[in-house]
Amino acid sequence: MVPGSSPGGTTHLEIKSLYRNVEVFLFLDVSVLIRSNSVQKKNKVTLCFKDNFNLHKTMDNLTPEQRRKNMQAIKSTATTQEVRLAKALWELGYRYRKNNKKIFGKPDLTFAKYKIAIFIDSEFFHGKDWETQQLRIKSNREYWIPKIERNRKRDIEVNAFLISKKWKVIRFWSKEVQKELNTCIAKIQEEIESSKIKTEEKKS
Repeated sequence: MVPGSSPGGTTHLEIKSLYRNVEVFLFLDVSVLIRSNSVQKKNKVTLCFKDNFNLHKTMDNLTPEQRRKNMQAIKSTATTQEVRLAKALWELGYRYRKNNKKIFGKPDLTFAKYKIAIFIDSEFFHGKDWETQQLRIKSNREYWIPKIERNRKRDIEVNAFLISKKWKVIRFWSKEVQKELNTCIAKIQEEIESSKIKTEEKKS
């Protein structure tokens, strides 16, 4: 980390870090760094990016091959909010499968017994409020616009297929889990209890 000063006199840090296996350089205000709850270990700094809409700025300077590998790593790694929700459900006694490849769309969490599929979607990658948010993408639009639109189309296809197979699909935005965890848990519990009741009614 190399300290420096901006023209306004604010102390900054130049940070060499790794994000999703891609080496990046960041120039951050110290106050922002503190607020981001960064973790320093072995002279490396891992930053918590709180705004998914800013993630594309980190990736715009990558080569196509670097970007492809980066995207693959992101898809295969559980997000912070996915882990948070999964952990909370586990502590309540609920058992599930994570990223079950046998279920179309590979949901983040599945309750096969109750045919419930849960997805935790990134606001950026899955195009939340897409009509307005796509205007915020200022660089490398020729890559990001089609990429996110394909993701949105894929989400619709996955939902339709699972529903046709009598699955209940629950999708949360990442920030929903972050800010309203208990509400998200309550919705899942409601669906599980509803499924139990339907199962009992079929038996009787």
